Amino acid sequence: MLSALKSELEKKIGFALDSFKNCRRLENLLQNKGLYISYSSLARMFSVGNKTTEPRLSTLNELSVFLGYQSYEHFNQFNENSAEKLEAYTRKTLEMKSELFFGNRLKGLELFIDIRKKFGALSDLLSQELALHLFNRPKLPQQELEHLVAKGITEVNFIDFFVYEDDPFGHYRWFLQHASGAQKQSQDFQNFKILFSQRKDLLKGKAVDEKSLPIQNINQSVHLYARILEIEILQMAATQPKNLLEFYQERLDRTISLLENRHEFDKTIVLGRLFRAACQTGIDKKILLDSETKQFCVDVINSNDLELEFQAPMYTVLKNDPKLKLSLAFLHNNYWKNAQFESEMLIAKALGLKKVYETYQNVLHIVSHD
Repeated sequence: MLSALKSELEKKIGFALDSFKNCRRLENLLQNKGLYISYSSLARMFSVGNKTTEPRLSTLNELSVFLGYQSYEHFNQFNENSAEKLEAYTRKTLEMKSELFFGNRLKGLELFIDIRKKFGALSDLLSQELALHLFNRPKLPQQELEHLVAKGITEVNFIDFFVYEDDPFGHYRWFLQHASGAQKQSQDFQNFKILFSQRKDLLKGKAVDEKSLPIQNINQSVHLYARILEIEILQMAATQPKNLLEFYQERLDRTISLLENRHEFDKTIVLGRLFRAACQTGIDKKILLDSETKQFCVDVINSNDLELEFQAPMYTVLKNDPKLKLSLAFLHNNYWKNAQFESEMLIAKALGLKKVYETYQNVLHIVSHD
């Protein structure tokens, strides 16, 4: 699909990517949009000159965002589907959003369930729209959540995209408990439910049973493995605060080594959660990072990709190094909403907005370690 990406880029910018001069022109256009890819990287990925290299996923994501897509995966999905299928998907999506907007949530849910069945992965990020309507209001949407469970819309892939990390009113936690009791769920679902609840309790200053943490290998589920790491840090802050920094640094160094040959997306998830734990426990200014890890995080932060909940803690940690050039363009990405409040809270901390930071803590019922 790289040739398709190049072709669409050339259509948008109006010139061929066949010289170093034109690659530099594209570099300038990208920078004007808050995206940072060097002309030499562009030249290598498009085989300008003698050297060709495979582009990083973050680079492909940035170019896709420049073209108006949510990510490179999103670009591929749209290019793999026929115009007719995309039109049908768009019709259904707009109908669903219209019903939700006017308060017809059960009708909106039915349309969403139909979209999931007919369009599969194309509809993954649509779950974020649904989550905002269900979990971001004071009143528990019990009828709607029970309807979702009755329809069996709780598979792990859906949970990955339907997570509502902020959960200021506890509705998402209620949904997990209800889904767990109403149907037989997978072990991954049960582990996720435990980890989500434990994290929330620790952030609120409540004690949790350390022995109840599930055992998870990174090869089984990167998402669950990263959550366990985050909870271990929060537990240590609650029970042995004097040993926290040493414990954290050991976990961080071991994890960086473990991630060495992993996919970039895996690294982003795991490091993002580790850094979020550092921010929540007040040690974000004390941890030590090697230059390679720093550069990886800088690339993720400046990618304007869809990883707000992981970019925000990375930004907060790296903001402590004034030599690094960091962009906040990712914060204004409107697609990924699941941890928007927590992410904005951490950015407020990084920017020294103490009153704003404390306001978000109160909204999310988070006990401060600062």
